[in-house]
Amino acid sequence: MAAPRYEGAAMARRTPAEPSRPDRRSPPGVPAKEASTGRPGPRSHTAPAPRPATAPAAVRPDVIVDFSVERGVLFVSLRNIGAASAYKVVTRFDQPFRGLGGTRDVPALALFRALPFMPPGKQFTHLVDPLAVYLQRGEPTRLTATITYTDRDGHGYSETVPHDLEVYRELAEAIPR
Repeated sequence: MAAPRYEGAAMARRTPAEPSRPDRRSPPGVPAKEASTGRPGPRSHTAPAPRPATAPAAVRPDVIVDFSVERGVLFVSLRNIGAASAYKVVTRFDQPFRGLGGTRDVPALALFRALPFMPPGKQFTHLVDPLAVYLQRGEPTRLTATITYTDRDGHGYSETVPHDLEVYRELAEAIPR
């Protein structure tokens, strides 16, 4: 007859068998003589008690705003990097900035004003401007985004993400020459 197989989570929950104790009245990990007399008995080498399993990280949404430069063009992204859906996503920037040649108020986009639902892994990316044009226009380079949202159960979250776009000015590949 084959031995039973343990797979998946069942195997992860198994704990080593309790070491045998000559006196079943003694507490676990305490030799029988010490339990009955209060004095230490002969030392034995027993395995330490198993540690309790740590709880897995909470499954929750985690929404961020990020800026990137690709081939000299500045983009702003809203991303759910968490493992759960986000609801009622609202993004506020600490100051206004414009894109598309100065014609578009980026923080006023519907994407940042109110997004009813954002599944895990979802990313929205908006073209802001060629980086050189954005910088020449004197748009702000230090921006802070505050993102508020809820999870499925209505628990609220708030993330504050600071950005310094000056870093892109110093990167050789960011601004084509």
